This record gives sequence, structure tokens and C-alpha cells, in this order.
Amino acid sequence: MNGVQLVTSTNDIGFVTDRDGVIRSWNEAAEESFGVPAEEAIGRACWELLDGKDAFGNDYCGPHCPLIRMALEDRQVRRCQLFLADAAGDRKPYSVTTLLIRGTEPLDPAIVHLLHPALWERRRTCVEEPAVTANRERGELTARELEVLALLAEGQATAEVAAALRISSATASNHIQHILHKLNVHSRLEAVLLAKKLKLV
Repeated sequence: MNGVQLVTSTNDIGFVTDRDGVIRSWNEAAEESFGVPAEEAIGRACWELLDGKDAFGNDYCGPHCPLIRMALEDRQVRRCQLFLADAAGDRKPYSVTTLLIRGTEPLDPAIVHLLHPALWERRRTCVEEPAVTANRERGELTARELEVLALLAEGQATAEVAAALRISSATASNHIQHILHKLNVHSRLEAVLLAKKLKLV
């Protein structure tokens, strides 16, 4: 099955680009989600159409898309979350999976993008709710995890966090890993930046 067949056969939001990011296939789910018919999407650069931004509002999509570059270099492309614009200019959060398919027609290689509505909107509601929820499917931040997060925001290392809370370094490290998982981030810096954005610290 080639990339075009893959996205047209799935109910997931999907589209295919060439190596330059030009959209070559745009399925019905993409039409419905973004309000853009296939005949308008095909032939346009995906970054121009969707204008992706990261969780902090920084430009992410562009003519030198890091996802496409990594795919073409046969590097592992991890799923990421982006805010993508629809036809009305409204941004919605999506989890984006990028796949490279070689040796197929009509495109070789084909860059397949599969999207799923993400959970950033739920995180944003945490600012308004008294209970702090990082991600309801991954679990709520505990009171102790919020304490650890506050210390990380002050720039303290694991050993300093442990000393401040009178816990072992191993326990502090476990708390940090749980925080990263619940916030769905990959580093302490990302956790702190997201926590500040959500007013958790």
C-alpha cells in the first residue's frame, strides 16, 4: 500500500506530501477537520496551509520542516503536538505522526502525516479549574509533584530538590519522571515552560 492509498483508506486525519512539503493527497477527514477541500489543499505547501505552531505559540512549520528532514534522513521521527490552523484561522491542537514510505508510486518518497486531536485544550482548562490536571488520561499532578515542579522552576537540581523536601535523590528523580510523563514533555525545561504557561508555578 502506498502513501496515498494509506491516507485515503483511513478514517484518521491524513495527508501526503512530497519531499518539499507540497501536499499530494488530502483525505476526507482532513477536509472535515480543516474545512479545506482536497482540490484546494493539493498542490499547496503543508506549512503554508496549516501554519503550525508549538505549544508556546512559536512558529514550527516552514519550508525547512524538521519532521520531513528527519524522515528523509531515515531518522526516527517522534510523534509531536502542534497547533494547526483551519480555513477560518482557528488553531486546534493535534498529535502528529510522520511516516516515510519509499519505493511507491505515484510518489517516491511519500511523506505521510497522520493527525489526531490532542489534549492541549484540556491542559489549558487547568488554569481555570481549582484542581490541577496536566492530562486526565495520564493522571493529575499530586501535591508533592507540584512542590517538585516549583523547585525545578527555581533551577534546582535533583539533589537540591531532594534536600529541600527531605527525600532521597531516587525519590526526587521518580517524581520528576512522573511530572514529565503527566505533562507529556521530554525535559525539565519543557516541563517548567509548560507549567509557567499553565500557571502551575
